[in-house]
Amino acid sequence: MIHPLKGRIDIFHILLLLIPCAMFFPELIGYSQFAGWDVTRLNLPLKWYDVEMVRDGHFPIWNHYMYTGMPQFAESESGLLYPGNWLMHLPGNFFYWANLTYIIHFILAGQFMYLWLRGRGTNQIGAFFGAVMFQTAPFLLFHITSMALLQSVVWFPLFLWLCDRMIENPGEKLAMKSLGIIAIVAGFVFLAGNAQIFFYMFVLVIFYLAGHVFSENPSRINRLKKSAAIIGSFIGGTMVIGAPLLFAVLGYLPETARAGISNSFYYLGTWLNPLRLGSAYYFPSYGEPTEVVHWGSSLIYVGLLCSVLATLRIFTIRKNWKADAPLIIMGLAALILAFAMYNPLWHLLIKLPLLDKFRYIGRFAIGVVVVLSALGASHLSSLTDTENPIKINWRHFSWISGILMFLLVIFLLTIDNSRAIRWGGTIFLIDMVIALMVIGGLARPEFPVMTKLTLGLYIFFHLFIMFPVGRLATMPMEKYSRITNEFFSHITRDDNVPPRLLVTEAKLFDEIDILDFNMFTPQDHLPDLCSGNTPIMFGVQTMDPYTPLPPAQWNEAIRGEIIPAFKSSAETGILDDETAFRLEQYGIDYVVTGEYINEIPNYEEMDVDLTGAFGEGRKLFKWSGNDPLERTDMHGNTGSSYNFKGNDS
Repeated sequence: MIHPLKGRIDIFHILLLLIPCAMFFPELIGYSQFAGWDVTRLNLPLKWYDVEMVRDGHFPIWNHYMYTGMPQFAESESGLLYPGNWLMHLPGNFFYWANLTYIIHFILAGQFMYLWLRGRGTNQIGAFFGAVMFQTAPFLLFHITSMALLQSVVWFPLFLWLCDRMIENPGEKLAMKSLGIIAIVAGFVFLAGNAQIFFYMFVLVIFYLAGHVFSENPSRINRLKKSAAIIGSFIGGTMVIGAPLLFAVLGYLPETARAGISNSFYYLGTWLNPLRLGSAYYFPSYGEPTEVVHWGSSLIYVGLLCSVLATLRIFTIRKNWKADAPLIIMGLAALILAFAMYNPLWHLLIKLPLLDKFRYIGRFAIGVVVVLSALGASHLSSLTDTENPIKINWRHFSWISGILMFLLVIFLLTIDNSRAIRWGGTIFLIDMVIALMVIGGLARPEFPVMTKLTLGLYIFFHLFIMFPVGRLATMPMEKYSRITNEFFSHITRDDNVPPRLLVTEAKLFDEIDILDFNMFTPQDHLPDLCSGNTPIMFGVQTMDPYTPLPPAQWNEAIRGEIIPAFKSSAETGILDDETAFRLEQYGIDYVVTGEYINEIPNYEEMDVDLTGAFGEGRKLFKWSGNDPLERTDMHGNTGSSYNFKGNDS
């Protein structure tokens, strides 16, 4: 923790280490774990499978527990080769090591942001403020449910710091060192497994470098050459270090459902819209409480004070053009791209290579989050510069900003009087009062203690309202273990062959208001605890797992035909004979379905309470034949047994 610019211990580095430890203290001490949604439906089961295979001396190329088998390594989300996941391979409780992996990445987010802001010339107070706003931004907290994305995005400030270092320093030795580090970091971040956010960060880095090129006329050609070298290093590191994963994914992609997607694919996403722009100042800003996780991808909230300071900084663009041009250009590009469907060019953009493979385009908003944090930090640094403070007419500013903010609250309550908006309004009013106190202190530089006290109060309040957001995807370890073990104890076969489970309906607890949860403790119940990929960890084959790259044949058969057949049988309550026969043909031993299905031919309903695992109204059916169902692969070939540590036998 020696600051690179000062050569001494920096207390703010220590504070940025302690904040995630405090925010996730129940997870740090092992009382609770990250769970629910995609944490248990996608992320942890794949990583658990990697750990188990490696411990048994096998490279996890294939996974027999998803569908009737699919490429584990080429699926990419497990991040086997990413160093940030290696902690989970240590002996002991896998879920505790997963907790520490999450916490370490939140620590890295703050450390890298602080490093970059200090490198930009921001003073310690400003850099710490910006780093906290980024480290605890809802964009990061909501993406606890997308572990590979979170693990990738925390490195973004480091990329920007390396770009600045390369562009601004004339020394050839330092430039080559920076290029080498960029290549290494890019390669390892790609191995984290989220190709989408990695590609988005690469695009945003290009815009950031464009800002460097246009920020200063005399050295434009030199900056252009350096920018080209950075881009080349970024691509080269990805191609070399990430080659094993890159070629595996590219080889598997043509066999997946994503290879032949249509425009309707892009409607299943989250993006910015004019109302969600309010999230720069207001949180929660838009949407029903139960939809928090769905619109969370596009939140650009970094605290009211930070966004106000960033706005004021933009008004000084002529004075600070050289320093801020890269940020402004990258921020505008991120904002335009994150609008997706609301962008007039959207239908053209999705035809571009790579962009045509991703939805949730609103995740480009990470660029806006970074830019608002950096601009707010820079302006706070200027205002707290004791040698040359910027003067503020605090009285005029407070009146004008107060009126505008009040109008924003009234507008949002008028168009969407949901509980989320009313909750956000309460937060907003307190946020605004403390922010005005900080700005009042900044207007009186002769009282620096007042500024520090009010700024400390604001940071404390921000952490207080972000703490519950971090609790949304956590559950007591004992509770999770009891629910999952209880359910999977019913999913068995008598011949030591892994049973097959099909979950046709596992809603996200739509009837539950997220804001009714006790948000300051780990949750008592969470969605998707036993669906998706979770069965992998209990030796059960999941026939409807969750993967960004589902095999095309199974996607068509399961999601396109079998599951819709269950819904079409709701009127009679009896599953049609043809679909029931297909269940037998695929060797499906157990089926979880909705309350509207009362009978499945050749299957019997079990008297099992599924409330904890799937929510209310779910039923479990078991194959009722005398002989165990035969095992088949996805092509219908039968086999007496499977070797789940390697190829079929």
